[in-house]
Amino acid sequence: MSEEDGEYPEFTAPAPTDESDGPNVGVILAAVSGLLVVVGFYFGFTSLQAMGDGLVAADMDAQQGQLMLGYLLITGGIFLAALLSLGGVIRGFFSSD
Repeated sequence: MSEEDGEYPEFTAPAPTDESDGPNVGVILAAVSGLLVVVGFYFGFTSLQAMGDGLVAADMDAQQGQLMLGYLLITGGIFLAALLSLGGVIRGFFSSD
C-alpha cells in the first residue's frame, strides 16, 4: 500500500467517550460567575438610579451599601471567570512535573 498505487490506509477514529458522568463543574462555575456579574450589575444599577433621583440622608447609607455589594459581586464574578479561564495555566505553574 503506497501512495503511488493510489491506495491509502483506512482512517479509523477513536471510540467516542461517554461524557455523561455527571455535571461538568467548569460549566457550572462559568454560569455562576456570569450570574454574579449580572446580579452585581443589577444591584449597582438600581442603587445608582435611586441615588440619581435624590435621596434623603437616611437612605444614602442603604444605597451605598447596595452599590458596594454590587461592586463586590461583579468583582467576584470576574475573578471566578478569570480563574476558570486560566486554570490550566495555574495548574501547570504549580505542578512539579
